[in-house]
Amino acid sequence: MHPPCFDSQAQFEEWQRLAWETRLHRRFAFCTDCTPSFMVQMLKAKRCIRPDAVFKITKEYELEGYAPLHPSEVARKLIQQAGF
Repeated sequence: MHPPCFDSQAQFEEWQRLAWETRLHRRFAFCTDCTPSFMVQMLKAKRCIRPDAVFKITKEYELEGYAPLHPSEVARKLIQQAGF
């Protein structure tokens, strides 16, 4: 199953393929490869699962995302919020 911020499984698989080919997967997960503007869109649509992600500008002037919480901690918080 694809993450809710992707429109389809095919779109997510394409991101995975490109991440693998560019070795991006070693530095980023899909949430930290996001952008602030796309994150805002997904938050408004209730499709963002990592609202804790933050973005910084590197010394090379590139945008880099970070997710402070481990994914299992995020899952635990989402389950608690859902009342399970």
